[in-house]
Amino acid sequence: MDHLGLFQPFVEDAIRTVDSDEIDLSVIQQMVREATGLSVPTDIVKSLLRRAAKKGLLTRGGGRYFRSEPLQESTDLRDRIQELEREHQGLATELREFARARGDRLGTNDDALAALTRFLDQNHIGMVLGQPPEADARMPGSVFDRTIAAFVTHVVDEKGPSCAALEGVVQGLIVQNALLLRDIPTTKKHLDGLTVFFDTGVLLRALGYAGLTEQQVSVESLNLIRSAGARLYAFERTVQEVETILRVYEQRLGSQAGIRSLFPTPLTYHFVSLKATPADIRQEIALLRNSLGKLGVRIRDFPQHNAEYTEDEQALADRLRNPGRNPESDDVRVWHDVQAIAAVITLRAGERPGRVSNAKYVFTSGSSQTVANAALWYREAHPSGVEPMVHFRSMTNTAWLVKPAGASSVPMHELVAVCQAVLRPSTEVWSRFVSGLSELVSSGNVSDDESIAVLASEFTHVQLGDLGPDADLEASTIREMIERVRTEQESALQPKLDEERRRREESERAVALAEGHTATIVSNVEERIDMWAGRAAGLVYGSICVALVLGAIWTLPTKWSLAVQASMVGMIIWWACVAGFIACSMVALLTGRLHLFNVFEHVKRWSVRRLRRRLLPDLKAEERGG
Repeated sequence: MDHLGLFQPFVEDAIRTVDSDEIDLSVIQQMVREATGLSVPTDIVKSLLRRAAKKGLLTRGGGRYFRSEPLQESTDLRDRIQELEREHQGLATELREFARARGDRLGTNDDALAALTRFLDQNHIGMVLGQPPEADARMPGSVFDRTIAAFVTHVVDEKGPSCAALEGVVQGLIVQNALLLRDIPTTKKHLDGLTVFFDTGVLLRALGYAGLTEQQVSVESLNLIRSAGARLYAFERTVQEVETILRVYEQRLGSQAGIRSLFPTPLTYHFVSLKATPADIRQEIALLRNSLGKLGVRIRDFPQHNAEYTEDEQALADRLRNPGRNPESDDVRVWHDVQAIAAVITLRAGERPGRVSNAKYVFTSGSSQTVANAALWYREAHPSGVEPMVHFRSMTNTAWLVKPAGASSVPMHELVAVCQAVLRPSTEVWSRFVSGLSELVSSGNVSDDESIAVLASEFTHVQLGDLGPDADLEASTIREMIERVRTEQESALQPKLDEERRRREESERAVALAEGHTATIVSNVEERIDMWAGRAAGLVYGSICVALVLGAIWTLPTKWSLAVQASMVGMIIWWACVAGFIACSMVALLTGRLHLFNVFEHVKRWSVRRLRRRLLPDLKAEERGG
């Protein structure tokens, strides 16, 4: 399936139901528009008609298309549409019940679906498609937006029938809005020749510093963009900015006061919830460039500034400044973005491409506000052409349209990430909460450890996220949150203790079984060793006895012994027996222990000791230790 295949069923349905066997392109467009509301461009309809001809639905002659099959009622698509409508009604009913439980109310299922699609279009789909956002996704338009975001998160976590229906809504909106794209992909390697530079926020999320959800969708998006043919890069200055941010956490994570002073961002929640230490952050800084390499992101310096391609950078900086932020820290961020945008313009060498596919260089960011302001600045000087800075999700969606089926999960993962951003508490609420919490710590009502536990609690973030910027946050409310967190910790700790006790008991039983099994094996091995050593000692002892007996017999002056001694071989054997007897006698006289009768025991003990050391190395170590 590719982006054209998304529209194929509608065109084929129109072909089957059109009154005339001769296919008029404008009639097909009109029928699709009446049935679905989609205004499919002429070029796309022509491509879809050629595909229908390859499938045998049409024949072509004289530059015109004729229907191959007689007029028939198409039921498959209509049945599927009715099935989807039932799924959407169920999704709407579930949303109304979810909202009612949170104290919100929706009149009808149509109202619920309208609210859901408005949320998706405003906070996700429009941004994905590169449309100018009405507001930053972190600043929802109403408290009800947080209700919908919580509902979407709940549905995705459940992974039930409602999740499939929601995914259909998301993909349907992308199908609808894909027609608004300036640059619809045409090949599987649509972005060949494009170099994409990533902003600090994108890198932080891809590295996992904003949580697993953000990391998953960011890594999937990077892989998707790369598979579309683009090259992934980051400017050296951007990497240095990531290091600077991490050093702030390295300095402040060492104390409770430092943790409470951190700005409420996904990075703060991630590091605090993981109980990260300054040593952990130092390790991340040391491995930063290696981690980017594993993501497939290469690093390069800003190009040399060329005055020929210089735009009004001061005006861009003025647009990018955020009046509500610290001027000193904001200036660092602003001038980094200005330099990155200027670098892209310099690398383009004055070219103003009309499509992303031939833009050669773009700079991507996850901040809707920054992208929108940069686009407005660029449009003042150049009414046409692809902006030097585009939204990260817009780039992801452009790559997704190359082959949607190959990355079907990316839009839903992006949606979950957006919902988590919407559910985060506002800066005003967080600041008042931290201030009230610090007062309780100063008065001794709350310990430092408890304050950090409250800041890291998911319950705290959910409760604060439900409050508007002007909500009254009294000390009693903060105390209630602290008590709730204490209760949650105690209730969460007991199952962990029970689980740890169960694991310890299982480990002890496993150790006991292993020891018994080991003892059985050792016993069996020792029995075998004793048997083998006995056989070896018997062989040695028997050989000695046979030699002595033969030597004694050959010593007697008999005809047979003289005949044996006359042979060279027999003489050698005879002298060997005599020498062996003399040697054993001398050893017996000198040691007083080695006699013929205890040779068997000596040889057996020696064999047992050697075999034990060879087959049971632990016993060998114990013997050495002893």
